[in-house]
Amino acid sequence: MDINYLTSRECKAYLQKGGDLVFVPLGRTERLGPHMPLGARNIVVNAVAQLMAEKNDGLMLPLIPYSTVYDAFDQRGSIDVTPGFMHEYCINLCDELVANGFNRIVFISFQEELYYLSHDYFQERNKAVIFMNPYSFVDMTYGAPVSATALSMDAHGGELWLLAACLHATQNTEMLKKVFAKVEEYFDIVPVVNPGRQGLDLLGKSGYKMQDGQWQVYPVNLGCSLGNSERFEQPSDAMLDKAKGELLNWLDSLAPVVTDIAAYQKYLDTLVQPSASSRSPQRSEEAEAGFIPAVAAGFGAESHSCQYMFPDELDRYIEGDGQKIAVIPIGSVEQHGPHLLLGTDGFITFALSKLTAEKLGGVLMPMLPFSWIGGLRPFAGTIDMRPFTTAEYMEQVSVSVLNQGFDKLVLVNCHGGGREMVYSVARRVFKKTGKPVITEYPSRFYDAWPEIMDIWAKEGIGRDWACFEASKLLGALEYMGEHEAAQKVRQNTIDAVAEFGEDVQMPSVPGLSSIQQNMGEVGHDYNHECMHVRPRAKFSAKAGIESLDFMAEKFAEVIRNA
Repeated sequence: MDINYLTSRECKAYLQKGGDLVFVPLGRTERLGPHMPLGARNIVVNAVAQLMAEKNDGLMLPLIPYSTVYDAFDQRGSIDVTPGFMHEYCINLCDELVANGFNRIVFISFQEELYYLSHDYFQERNKAVIFMNPYSFVDMTYGAPVSATALSMDAHGGELWLLAACLHATQNTEMLKKVFAKVEEYFDIVPVVNPGRQGLDLLGKSGYKMQDGQWQVYPVNLGCSLGNSERFEQPSDAMLDKAKGELLNWLDSLAPVVTDIAAYQKYLDTLVQPSASSRSPQRSEEAEAGFIPAVAAGFGAESHSCQYMFPDELDRYIEGDGQKIAVIPIGSVEQHGPHLLLGTDGFITFALSKLTAEKLGGVLMPMLPFSWIGGLRPFAGTIDMRPFTTAEYMEQVSVSVLNQGFDKLVLVNCHGGGREMVYSVARRVFKKTGKPVITEYPSRFYDAWPEIMDIWAKEGIGRDWACFEASKLLGALEYMGEHEAAQKVRQNTIDAVAEFGEDVQMPSVPGLSSIQQNMGEVGHDYNHECMHVRPRAKFSAKAGIESLDFMAEKFAEVIRNA
């Protein structure tokens, strides 16, 4: 079950009925081979997390698309984040998940340093966090490979086998065709071999920089190793079905192990508990009662995005004429009233980012899925990352993206709590790179281009932020082809208006409004489920997507001249 498509109430209901299982896909954007999309690692971890959540009645978090890159760290398309920071980022995320009530947390990742996350979190929190490397499906390094076919394959064959299995199992037929078209195109490429490196690999793993023309993974026929075949052969349906079948059988075999996680955690709970860390937020049951959660979106599954570009496509873009612009969407995971989806900000941000990238002829990067929230921690499902943990991740990713050869970077943020943080990151990245970093926050458009109100006026909607947010969410979902999710939001909104009305009276907090109005900012939590976004009877998907398209057009004009 994808948490992005749940409402806060649905997430709460899952937890209240005893659900406590969440899968975290932590991927990597890197240059692997000429036939492998830059987001191949992301595709695999996302597919495995999705399939495991479906098979084990669990939830799946948004994809985390950037982590540490090694051999290809300086290759175009590789976005590198330091391992020490990723460790702290994941601990912060685990704290939020535990605070929500998730007791079984499974990271699906190629990031080997997650080994230390499992041990560190156990030592500090007495909690079982599982690190599962999907490469164990094909590689003896991680034990006997589950794929019998992989026994006869080298790493080149194993990588393709795993990717093909995941694409076929998730019915991503179009990308599967593109992968094998690239295999055919580059099948005769002559591998670049470094004898010294091969010798070092016998001893262990060492620091290494790829040579010019060298790849981590070379094209092979499906089910074969490098050098097994003289010419390309289109994979048969039977071979693809075999890869998919072995993958699904492996995941089915893990079902008892998923149950064992609960037994192990129950055992740990009987032991002496470590002292509570100041890093671990607690959800109040009293504050929780009658309230709702929320979650952000980690997208990238679009053919125009970096995740699905092949290395030669990125090369042609960077080396071609015109401005080279990267667009990074920034999502959040938070409650949005009783009616809107957990991924509201992420869906809107993704649609706006995609429209902006298209108008600029830019490259849409995978989304940063989490942010600092503030005010909504009492509500189940809200993932409230520390502000400077979020900022550091954003900064490292941004610098690495600009180092690929882009001239400008665009950070698109639709989450109010992240506004100042994004501004700060943009300035720091400019100081480090000397390249323009432009930020977009949609609410500013209403003052800069007041004619945007004409779009809303045609649908009978005045300046009402609650109407705007619901409408933009609906417009974004329809634009993305998520028609069922859009219909769900429509019905949720109708039901919420019937339950609460449109003029919900909010409970007051002594002194809070006085401080905010007369002095400035002070820490606070929302104390009613409608306080963040009130339900409104008036909404329009048409006005929502038209307003986002208007914003993207104006934004593109400014960026071109920046």
